[in-house]
Order: sequence, then C-alpha cells, then structure tokens
Amino acid sequence: MISSVSRRESLSLLYVNAIRHTIYSVFFITAIGLYTFQDDNPIWLLSSGFMALSLVWFLFHKKIVKNIPRRSVLYSFIIIDIVLISLLVYISGGITSPLYFFYLFPIILSSSFLERRDTIIVASLAFILYGALSDLIFLRIIPPFSPDGRSIPFGGFIYNLSLSFFSFLFVAVLSTFYFGKIRLAKKELANAVANLKDLLELNSTLLDQIEDGFFTADSNHQIISYNKKAKLLLNYHESKKPIQELLQQAMKRLASDEHYLFFEYELLGKSLGISVNRLQNVYSFPELFIFVIHDLTEKRIIEEQLKKKEHLALIGEMAAGMAHELRNPLASISGSVQYLQKRLKLNDDTQNLMSIIITETKRLSASIEDFLSFTRETPIKKSKFNLTELLDEIIQVTFLSNQGNIKLFKDYQQVEVMIDADYEKMRRLIHNLISNGLKAIEKSGTLTLSLDHRRGKLRLAVKDNGIGMDYESKKDVFTPFYSKFSKGIGLGMVIVKKIIEEHGFEIDIWSERGKGTEVVVWIK
Repeated sequence: MISSVSRRESLSLLYVNAIRHTIYSVFFITAIGLYTFQDDNPIWLLSSGFMALSLVWFLFHKKIVKNIPRRSVLYSFIIIDIVLISLLVYISGGITSPLYFFYLFPIILSSSFLERRDTIIVASLAFILYGALSDLIFLRIIPPFSPDGRSIPFGGFIYNLSLSFFSFLFVAVLSTFYFGKIRLAKKELANAVANLKDLLELNSTLLDQIEDGFFTADSNHQIISYNKKAKLLLNYHESKKPIQELLQQAMKRLASDEHYLFFEYELLGKSLGISVNRLQNVYSFPELFIFVIHDLTEKRIIEEQLKKKEHLALIGEMAAGMAHELRNPLASISGSVQYLQKRLKLNDDTQNLMSIIITETKRLSASIEDFLSFTRETPIKKSKFNLTELLDEIIQVTFLSNQGNIKLFKDYQQVEVMIDADYEKMRRLIHNLISNGLKAIEKSGTLTLSLDHRRGKLRLAVKDNGIGMDYESKKDVFTPFYSKFSKGIGLGMVIVKKIIEEHGFEIDIWSERGKGTEVVVWIK
C-alpha cells in the first residue's frame, strides 16, 4: 500500500514524465523532419527508443515509485535525457549542432523538482558531456557522425564551449532562483491556508460557545452564516420561514440612514431581543447585516413575577390591615348572635336566620385567616410525625362536617408513614386540597385520598369526580384570588403551592372538564 506522500510523489513524477514525453516528442519529430533526408540517419531510431522508455515508465511507474526514492527516479530521468540529448547532438552535427540547447531542459526540470545543489550538479553534468563530446570530435578522436561535416576553427570551438557553459550556468542559477521563489510562495500559501482554516474553525467554535445567537445575512434576505444558538432560538432546522419573517421585520424597522437597531420579537413562545448592525461594502457584499439574538424569555418571566409580587405585596399590606380590623367585629357579631340564640325564645324561622349569621361569620372569618396566612411569612417548624394519622384525623373531621351526598374513600394502608415537615402547614395543605375537591363535586360524587411510594418518593393524591378544569382554568389555578367556585376567595391552592415550595416538594395536577381532578403532592 502506497502512503499518501508516495501517492503525491507518484503523481508528480507521472506529471514530469508526461511533460518530458510531450516536449521530447515535439523536438524529436522536428529533428526527424530536419534530418530525415540524410542517408543512414538514426534519429528515428533514437526517437523510438525514447518513446519506448516513456511508455515503460507510464506502464510501471507505480511499482518503480514504490521501490525507488523520488530523488533517484528524477536523477534517472535527467541522466537518460542528457545521454539521449548528447546522442542527438552528435548525430545532428556535434559541436556545430543547433540542438545543443536541448541540454537546458533537464536543467530546468531539475530546478523545478530538486534542490539548488542538484540543479548545479545537473548543469555541470550536461556541460561535461557536451564539452567531452565537442573535444573528442574537435580533436578527431572520434569521427563526426556526418563524414562531410564542417570543421570549426579553434576560436569558434572555444566560443561554443564558453557560450554553452555560461548558458547552462545562467539557466541553472536563474531557474533555481525563480522556482525557489515559487516553492517558497507555495509553502507560505499552504501555511496561510492552514492558518485561515484554523482561524475559521476557532471562530466557528467560539461563536458556538457564546450564549447569544449570531447570524449574518445580505440585503436579499439570504443567510450567510449562523451559530448553533441562533439555529436553536430561531428553530432554523425545522423551518426557514420564521427567520425570513424576522429579516423582513428588521429591514422594515432599520431606516436607510441608520446602522444599528434593537427591538424585541416574539417567536414560538420565546421573547427575543434582536440587535442588528448594518455594514456596507464588506468584501463582495454591498450591505451586510449582523444579527445578535438575546433570549429574554426567562428575564421577562422574572419581571412579570416581580411585578406580581410587588402588586400583591401592596395589596397584602393594605388588605392585612383591613383583615385585622374586620376579624374583631366579626368575632363580636358571632358571639352576640350565639348569646341571643341561647337566651331568647325564637321561632324556627328566626333561629334559622341566627344560624345563617353564625355560619356566614365563621366562613368569613376562615377566609380572613386564609388571607392572613397568604400574606404572612412564617418560618416552617419541621418535626417528625405520622402522615397516616394526620390523614385519618382530617378525614374524620371532614366526614362530620360533610352534609352533602359525597363519599370519602381512603386508598392507603394503615401503616406508619413518618415524614419530616411542618405539622400545622401540612394539616392546612391537606385540608385545602380536600376542601377544593368537595367544592368541585356539585351534588353527589366521590373523593379519594391515596398515599403510596412511587418513583422513589412519597405520593399523596386527592382525587375527585367533580366538574374538572379546562386548560385555561388549570393555568390560573395558582393565581391569587382566582376561584372557579361560588364560595371562597381563591387562596386555597395558592397557600398549597406556598407550603409545597417552602418544603421543597413537587405538585402535579391532572384535570379534564366534566371528568374530575387529581392533585398529586410528591413528598421527598
């Protein structure tokens, strides 16, 4: 298996051989055209030999590269080329041959793919072969290829040698200089590309880590880039429509002479703060819009809660004072009526009226106590007690006071279930849940209390088959002074929620209009 580096080397060597093959083919065909009319001229044979060598390389270059280093392969190319060129020069006239400039090609080839030292070696080798060939022909040690070849004077001989030497040296130095510059530029470009890739990756990572959403768009409402938070806030993976509507809103609000805009935008139940910056003539974009998205949903919820608390605190302060003032007169009225009821001899109708006054004053007094419990901040006093006994006690009292056709069921075992909580507040919590369940049953029905362990917690449930609640009523069930019953002031479930939060418990409500309600308290 050839490594990734070897593959690149193989391709580069194949590319080099293709260039050699193309250029030498053109040169040899030209030479054949020039010398084909000479008798016994073997240029065609030389050309065929070169073509055969190139073909062998093309067929077996993978095996050759796999077993021979790249530098050695290039040197073999160059040496073969210099030898073939020397033969071509000898055949075409020797020292007077016009084709000696072919020696420049292997020099240029070596400067493209090898180091400067190698190029100087190749230029020296080319000059040595050309000089040796010229000396041998000039001194008649070997005969010229063409018997009628022209002799050259000694001055011309020295001139040709000097010209070839300086030509080879000049081309070697110049080509290594420029190809060195090209290699350096290529290396710097590769480093710049790698650095740019790292910077883009770092930029993308940083944008994905920030808490706010970020995206850019052009003036044609086309998204250019975005981070993960923007994709999540705008639900971009589901549909592109919300983000297109947001862009249209931003373009309308951003006046032509303004470059910054902030506005709030409601999307898919989320409250978003949108910051828009407009940049002009950025790269190829006449206008570029940068959007920063702040998720204000939690902030708005907290603000609403603070407003409610401030409003309720003000009402509570005023109403608490009034409740204290009302409680004493109510006690006096109730006591006076009870005294008169015992002392005076009254007929049945008057006795009933007296009983109504006493009942209503007690109910009004209980409502005032609920209100004061809601407005007062009393610390919880935890103690260990048996929850089963508390449930039995509250159910017994409720049975005695229950005058309607309602059946109460205990769906729990008579075993000791110890919890650590505020006894009085738990009594009030259970009482309010039972009271709400009884109110929800208009004429007749059943109310069931259950106690068991589920999901690793103690589960206390109060279930009725009363009128039930729709979605909107269920949403407002913990709103102060909201009540769906004719009796009560709407603080029962608010007090339940308050006690649950103080103890760190959890509450679930299941309800459906006409099918009843089940309230579950999870006790940790």
